[in-house]
Amino acid sequence: MAKEIGCFDIGMYCDFKAQAATMEELLAIVRVHAREVHDLDELPADILEKIHERVRDVPSAAGDPGHTNPIQRIEAVQSLEDLLAPTHVVVGLRRICDTHRRLRAASTPHARAGVVALFVGDAGTGRLNAAEAVANELGLDLYRVDVAAVATKYGGEPAENLHRALDDTEAVGAAVLFFHGTDSIFGARTEGKDDHLRHATLSIDSLIGRLEAYEGVTILTAHPEDDIDPELTRRLRFVVNFHLTD
Repeated sequence: MAKEIGCFDIGMYCDFKAQAATMEELLAIVRVHAREVHDLDELPADILEKIHERVRDVPSAAGDPGHTNPIQRIEAVQSLEDLLAPTHVVVGLRRICDTHRRLRAASTPHARAGVVALFVGDAGTGRLNAAEAVANELGLDLYRVDVAAVATKYGGEPAENLHRALDDTEAVGAAVLFFHGTDSIFGARTEGKDDHLRHATLSIDSLIGRLEAYEGVTILTAHPEDDIDPELTRRLRFVVNFHLTD
């Protein structure tokens, strides 16, 4: 059995959910998420108490017994027709679906062109529901990839970690991949010439290229206040702003 907790479980309007083999590993994942998404350097005592009270035992992920599972398949039940979202969001989602269909019809085994989108909004603005609607509309499976959990599982450079996660998800074929917490990877790069910075830049550029070649739909997420790398937004086909009203 594994340990599982989600932000909703402790009264926070966020779709984050973590699973780990032990309570210690679970808290490590939660702390990374709290720091990167909720700006909490330390978990308050009341939140820690709720976590310990409401954590649940669940079966370990298949193929990864007793370890953190950063990739979770989500049943896509939300439809575009019933999605409660501003008109510009629904229009953006329909454009994503139409573009994916057109590219799939025109692609060849040697020239695949995927759709990469950025969903900008705070927790609770419906980004995961929107991803469900896209998957439902296209008849594709939906996978949620928790970037913080990927980092805990693999260690190393963030961009390289995401490459490993993509290795795991590409085996299922075309799908909708919803990456939660990508701001930690695609933050604006500081000018500089040291070897570490050049390596990080090349890793991120390579990652963007791989996402563009994936045959499914890739959805990255960010908060409105995040300082996202301009190179990323320049290369994206779609940026959907969930925090704006019509």
